[in-house]
Amino acid sequence: MSSSWVTQVSGEPVLFTAAVDNAHFSNAVIARTGFFGMNVVGRRGKSLEDYFYSPRARREDNLDAVEYELSPTLKCRG
Repeated sequence: MSSSWVTQVSGEPVLFTAAVDNAHFSNAVIARTGFFGMNVVGRRGKSLEDYFYSPRARREDNLDAVEYELSPTLKCRG
């Protein structure tokens, strides 16, 4: 999912909030698991945006075509 709105709401602890469309399939996944990933991209931003807006990304293993690094997992609040 590509979010059009994310903002930092706290500096200590660092907390972010993101807008997720109620109709987007990601909303059900976040609600069920309590987790979501947020990526801040640099120069690859446009190509990643194009990929995640494409039908190729609408599958369970959609990260197999993308180089990424995992960060610590934190439970969502809210």
